[in-house]
Formats: sequence, structure tokens, C-alpha cells
Amino acid sequence: IFDDRIKIFSDEVKLIVSLYPFEIVEPFVTGLFINNTIDLGDKKSKVKFMINNIEKLPDIEFSSEMNFNCLSPIHIAWHNPRTNRIDFLHPDHRLYKELFFKNLVNKFNTYQYYRNLPEENFDISSYKLDILSEPRKKGINIKVNTKEQTHIIGYSYKFKIFCQKELIRIGYYAGFGKANAQGFGLSLIHI
Repeated sequence: IFDDRIKIFSDEVKLIVSLYPFEIVEPFVTGLFINNTIDLGDKKSKVKFMINNIEKLPDIEFSSEMNFNCLSPIHIAWHNPRTNRIDFLHPDHRLYKELFFKNLVNKFNTYQYYRNLPEENFDISSYKLDILSEPRKKGINIKVNTKEQTHIIGYSYKFKIFCQKELIRIGYYAGFGKANAQGFGLSLIHI
């Protein structure tokens, strides 16, 4: 890493993309990238990658208690009425766990809406989120050198989650926390 850039010395790189619901977008993703290229970068630097291979990771058996390790930071934000600003919350913040689970419920209900299924009621007060390692703060600038430039902060850590397996499944595939489309919240199962 050089300043805010990544210099790639390898001829090959691996990119993990997680989408939900994968079964709906799989034909689109496969058709879009097979034997094609993808440009990654911004106004300052850009790299063209040739897609050599696309593979679906194996399906996972989800349970109501699972351990994860963040591959990218989890972003939880809250509008603070005292300051009228958006606060990026540390996992120790009193509202962090509540907002973490509300985000999962909202994603689940949005998915249910698109499938024309009724919303489910979840009791988030019974859910648990145990932080298993020291959270590492990571700030990322989005749309650098444009008037829309934004700084987003998240935290990476190992964690154990206790809730309905449907919520864990959606967090695993769609991302935990907010700003998933910007790369936040990707986590892999940790044993």
C-alpha cells in the first residue's frame, strides 16, 4: 500500500464478491464477466483486469450461532439528534449491537418484500453479538477527488453472532452493517 493506492505486483488477483440473493443474479453476473474485462479504480489510477475464472463458493450450513472474521470493516452509522450529525459507531457504543441487528432485519424484510412474502417480526432484544478480538478502525474515502467524496469508517474484528439463521445467512451474503455496495461488511466463517 502506497499512500491511498495499492500497487499490484502479481499477474493474478482474486476478488471475492458477495451478492444476495445469488440465485437470482448468478446468470447476470456470469454473463457480464465471462471472457470479459473489468476496470477498477478512480480518476487518479485505474487497472483493467481480464476475467479468467468465475466460481461460486460452496454453500454453507447456517446455524443460529456462528463465528465470523471480517474481511472488510463493518460500518454502523447513527444519526445523533444532539449534534444533528451522522456518527460512525465503535463496537463498544451502546447502540452498536441494536443497529447491527436492525440492519439485518431490514435487509431480510426487503428481500421478503421483493419475493412477495410477509414481513417477519424478530425480537432483536434476545440476539447477541460477541466481539472476539480488538476492533481495528478503518476509514475509506469513496469517490476520491470529486465533490461527492465521502469518508466512511468501519471496524474489523472477529465476532460470534446469536440469532435466527436466516438473518445470519443474509448478513453473510449481503454483508453485515451498512455501505455493503461500497465494500463494507464482508465476513467469512471463522472456526
